[in-house]
Amino acid sequence: MIATQPTSHPAPRPARRNHRVGLGSVRGDELLPLAELRRRLGLGHKGIAKAQKMGLRVTRFGKCGYVLGKSVLAFFELLEAQQHPPRGGPDGGDDPGTGSAIR
Repeated sequence: MIATQPTSHPAPRPARRNHRVGLGSVRGDELLPLAELRRRLGLGHKGIAKAQKMGLRVTRFGKCGYVLGKSVLAFFELLEAQQHPPRGGPDGGDDPGTGSAIR
C-alpha cells in the first residue's frame, strides 16, 4: 500500500475590509474634498451624486469637488425636516387646535 501525504488545507483568507469602517464626523468649519466626504459618510459615487441632485452644494475647483462642512450639515437638516415634519400644534402634539393631544 502506498502512503499518502496528509492533505493540507489552504490558509484561511484574510477578512474582507469593509470600506465603511472608518466613518467620521463632519464639522461646520471644514472644507472637505468629495473623496473624504464619501469616506466619512460611508457613501459611494452614486450616493454623493444623489445627494447633489437633492441639493448638496459642491464647489468645483480644478478637477476636484469640495464641500463646506456647514453645507453638509444644512443638507442633512433639510433632509431630516423633509422626512420627519413637525407634528401638530405648538408643543408638538397631534391636535393642532388645542396645543396638546392629551386633555
